[in-house]
Amino acid sequence: MGNSINFKIHHVGIAVKDMGKAKETYKSLGAEVVNEVRDEKRKVHLCFMKMNNGYVELVAPLSDYSPVSGFLLRNGSGTYHICYEVDDIDRTIDYLKSKGFILVERPSEAVLFDGKMVTFLYSKDVGLIELIQK
Repeated sequence: MGNSINFKIHHVGIAVKDMGKAKETYKSLGAEVVNEVRDEKRKVHLCFMKMNNGYVELVAPLSDYSPVSGFLLRNGSGTYHICYEVDDIDRTIDYLKSKGFILVERPSEAVLFDGKMVTFLYSKDVGLIELIQK
């Protein structure tokens, strides 16, 4: 990207209406469940799956007030975000904000990733992205 910040793709987040059906579909494509949790803070049911040489995260709402609920109403199931692993989450946030990204959620611990810090930002040009602290 022409800067000293490294963005390594960590996973693709997929918004799903029915976690059970989506999980079975991905299993039929060769994916294996790595971790599955209910993130009450973010109001989502998450299933992290390894698929060949990459990862997908299935994201289903726990309530109508879940951030993913609106996405599903507008778009149906589909790609929700791309997550990038970064060395310095705060420096990366500052960099992305300087490029016009809007901070959607301040960095906080992610139950799915054993307490690693994550944050979400949005750009009208690329949509929602997640950052995870290396």
